[in-house]
Amino acid sequence: MCPYRFAPACSPHLAARLAKTSISIPRIVSSFRRLREQHDAVVVEGAGGVLVPLSSRLTMLDLMKRLDLLIFLVTRPGLGTLNHTLLSLRTIREAGLRVAGLVVCQTARGRLDFIERDNIRTLRNSHRCRWWHAPLPRRASRRMPTAQPGGLGRQTFAPQNAGRPRSAKRVRNFSALISASVR
Repeated sequence: MCPYRFAPACSPHLAARLAKTSISIPRIVSSFRRLREQHDAVVVEGAGGVLVPLSSRLTMLDLMKRLDLLIFLVTRPGLGTLNHTLLSLRTIREAGLRVAGLVVCQTARGRLDFIERDNIRTLRNSHRCRWWHAPLPRRASRRMPTAQPGGLGRQTFAPQNAGRPRSAKRVRNFSALISASVR
């Protein structure tokens, strides 16, 4: 489901303007519906954040409301994440959308520093939703990092071979994550 592809890595509204086009939520919804008819599960990835503009009048939140899906908010553990993440979660919930979980995605190699560890602990303790810590692999690899529920490292929802397309194990594990999150 990618009815829009823009060359510059920038906010959707700017990328569309540079491409001399506009983003249509109905077009995205139509693409989503076609995919949903063909597949058991469809994962929709947002671009930029909850309030990132799609146009001068529409934001990613407007698209999220139209699609009305469970939301996994992906954040980072670093300085500034508490305000950003908590405001995003509040905005999503105030819009009447359902938060299935929070994924804290480690973006730098190595051990978490004391601020990052406290941010993860604070987010886990201050918000009632499932959460996962997704550390990067210790050495460079083409494999995707394994997300660990609760940061405990026991069960994972992305297998080590998740980089391969159409992995049946990946789909089963992700389906199990979704099922567990909606209970």
